[in-house]
Amino acid sequence: MTRGLKSLIKRALPRDTISKLHYAVFSLPKVPAMAKARRIFSASNLAEPAHLDPSLLESMESQYQFKHSYGYDPESTKARGMDRALQILKRKGARSAQSFLEIGCWDGMVSFALKQLGKQVTGIDLRPDGFDERAIKASVNLVQMDAEHMTFEDSTFDFVFSYGSFEHFADPGLVLKEAIRVAKPGGYIYVEFGPLYYSPYGEHAYHLIPIPYCHVLFDKPQLNAYLEAAGKDLIDFDHVNQWHLKQYCDLWKRHSGDVDIVQQSRLLNLDHVGLISKHPECFRAKSSDFDDFIVASLAVLFRKRP
Repeated sequence: MTRGLKSLIKRALPRDTISKLHYAVFSLPKVPAMAKARRIFSASNLAEPAHLDPSLLESMESQYQFKHSYGYDPESTKARGMDRALQILKRKGARSAQSFLEIGCWDGMVSFALKQLGKQVTGIDLRPDGFDERAIKASVNLVQMDAEHMTFEDSTFDFVFSYGSFEHFADPGLVLKEAIRVAKPGGYIYVEFGPLYYSPYGEHAYHLIPIPYCHVLFDKPQLNAYLEAAGKDLIDFDHVNQWHLKQYCDLWKRHSGDVDIVQQSRLLNLDHVGLISKHPECFRAKSSDFDDFIVASLAVLFRKRP
């Protein structure tokens, strides 16, 4: 594929569509390993121990490198905000929409970018200490607000969206219900989030311990005891809501009378399915659904029924 064609595809298609195509191609060699892991998982003995011995932590940690975390420096946050804003505008209904609501905006830089692109934007977050000074100076409407109990009137926004927040909300069901309420009839709601809890890095502790599925393989108190002994920060286990994949799928279904699903995609992470084959009892003790452990993120575009 030529560089020009790659650039054209990136401009024309939403990022999750490109990622899905990328994973479809590059995950092909991992499919046999996934099929093997699925068979072993299904046949595993639930009577076996649910966690590995903590004495294995040090040797396993030495086998993995820390996962690269995207930057939070001013240039990175500005670039990421613009990238996500442009991704939003590739979504159906976004180009013609004027009023946008960002749920879980954190630094507000996506809202900032959308305002630069001529849109009317409001961003909300429970913690206002993350709001970027550049967004504040640009008079972006950033508001401290609980996403589960928004104070906006019904049918206020043309387009409601959220990046990387739904796995953190204590009750995603309440947040989606509120998002639907404040969206205008015929308006759109887009959510993109991950990693999901039972996927390789779903505990969101990759900056503390590099072992994939660490929260599945090891007992949580033992993980923190290990980190404390190493002089590291402890894992905040309340940082994510620990929802299963099926809970999200059931949530979408519960609102099928209020919204239609226009687009949806799942991004898989098959890089560490060998751990499932090696320690199936740890995984079966957490969930009987194999897909919980390989679906890393979700992206869904809803349209509120008129």
